[in-house]
Amino acid sequence: SVTANADDATKPSLPPETDLLVVAGGSGSPNLIGELLKTLKPLAFPVVIVQTMPPSFTAPFVEFIGRKTGHPTVEATATCSLESGNITVMPGGREGTMSQDATGLRLNLGSAAANRVCDVIASALTAAKAPVLLFLSGEGRPLNHLVTAAAGKTPAIWIQKPGTCFNDALPRSVIATGLAKTVFDPSGLVAAAQPSMQGTMERNVA
Repeated sequence: SVTANADDATKPSLPPETDLLVVAGGSGSPNLIGELLKTLKPLAFPVVIVQTMPPSFTAPFVEFIGRKTGHPTVEATATCSLESGNITVMPGGREGTMSQDATGLRLNLGSAAANRVCDVIASALTAAKAPVLLFLSGEGRPLNHLVTAAAGKTPAIWIQKPGTCFNDALPRSVIATGLAKTVFDPSGLVAAAQPSMQGTMERNVA
């Protein structure tokens, strides 16, 4: 369950050392993703969106996010670099892993077999130095790889307050792992992306 402190009004912000933002969502999240990312100006790190959607929805979603945010937005290819200032969208129905090499962060799409052992969200915890993982309204998904990757770490994992979600299965599944310690309502999420705005951040996930 979520224990929220309604009096905990603050000015939240992304940690200054953030070097990657991963946004996971599904039903009910596209507009909020757009509002959140258009607030991030300049975009000082790569963004990867993992949106639950049919493969045929990927191209329209990429176009929507690019138009809504004003940031360069592309669909991930088999192996692609993750550049600061760019938004990369995972193709619907695909999985993969992130890695770090001499040239920087990379995203590698996986095969169907790899999907059972790899998860692009979990791999962000080892590929990047200071990633922020953001879970919004959407369908639940297995998070066992995330739990394994987070072992012994204190990752920055934020979730949308379940009561504000169209589909709260994804946020609740993250709460169930015990990893998430910060819960935002939608206005607080936008405030976190734009520190000059005042927002409400609700803490303490039990």
